[in-house]
Order: sequence, then C-alpha cells, then structure tokens
Amino acid sequence: MKKYVFEEYRDEVGAGSEKISNTKENALQFAKDEWDHLFERDKASYRKDKFSYFRVFEIEITPEQLAAYENGCLDIALSELETDELYNALN
Repeated sequence: MKKYVFEEYRDEVGAGSEKISNTKENALQFAKDEWDHLFERDKASYRKDKFSYFRVFEIEITPEQLAAYENGCLDIALSELETDELYNALN
C-alpha cells in the first residue's frame, strides 16, 4: 500500500522526526505548513547543514511492515521503502 512520509532532520542539532500520512495531499500540506512556520534562522540551519533534510516521499509498505513501524519494531528505515520524492524544501 502507498503511504506518504514527511521527514525532517538536522544533523547539527541531532534531532528529527517523521510522520506518515494516508494521502499525498495531507503530507504535502503538513510539510509546507511546517516549513512556512519556521523562523528564517531555523530554515537557514537546515540549509547550511549538509546532512539535513526536510521532505515528503512516497513509500510502498505492507500492512505487516506498517504494523511493525507503529509498534517501533520495523527493522529498516522508511526511506528504504521510498518510491518517489514529492517535496524537498532544501532544493
């Protein structure tokens, strides 16, 4: 099944997050709203950190993998299931 992942990370800060959405529209709107609400200094922090990301991508995930992810037991990164990048605020 297709799902859509918003993923952000700043290596300099050592923190990030991800959020799975059922629809592409919800994931894109969430990411754009989050980006728009950041202070310019935070946006600059993402941009200058070469290992940071702030993006939305599509994944193909099985129901079993999704259940494992929701239980904190998925043994691969969601990015390994990526089929398409839909939005990248840093490009």
